[in-house]
Amino acid sequence: MAPIIYKHCSSCHRPGEIGPFSLTNYQEASNWATSIRYVTQNKIMPPWKADPTYSRFMDENYLSDSQIKTIADWVDAGSPMGNPSDIPPFPDFPQNSLLGEPDLVLTFDRSYTHKGTGVDEYRYFVLPTGLTQNKKIKAIELRPGNTKIVHHALFFSDVSGKAKQYDDQTPEYGFSANENPDFDVFEVINRDQYPGYVPGQNPEDFLTGLPWI
Repeated sequence: MAPIIYKHCSSCHRPGEIGPFSLTNYQEASNWATSIRYVTQNKIMPPWKADPTYSRFMDENYLSDSQIKTIADWVDAGSPMGNPSDIPPFPDFPQNSLLGEPDLVLTFDRSYTHKGTGVDEYRYFVLPTGLTQNKKIKAIELRPGNTKIVHHALFFSDVSGKAKQYDDQTPEYGFSANENPDFDVFEVINRDQYPGYVPGQNPEDFLTGLPWI
């Protein structure tokens, strides 16, 4: 059980990450055993919707039928601990950048506080690069300030300045996508969209010969 949990669950279900509870040891997994069986049998978790029998993807995270059965059998048996000496060490998840030392770091001018309404909030933030020359982008990584609430992020390039115009019209940092339906991001970016971020996803290092400008 431990290898399954560590590989497919713990990256998000650990302190400081978006999972609502931790799955970092036997006791934590045992406490949630019934729920784990339910969400895995119904393929709610891990949150991977693509059909692995149809196509394959980089960094895919899904459970095989055999792994799902292993979880169910473990729960049905009373979620025993087994031999403690057989439990592998907990993965050493990186605390800093997964890409090493970056060439360019863009940070928010100030923090933005979610209103805490329980409703998903879609918001645009404008981050000037300060670049004066064209550069090839080899990889992009987002490091959220609060990983507990950031569900996903998308990165766009806007050379028109329209996004900044919208941002300047609001007193709060950034501007709401819901409150500005006339802002068409796909019109602004002219297809200049880069790989995004979701919890548990590794940053994508573009293949050699495929840099973005």
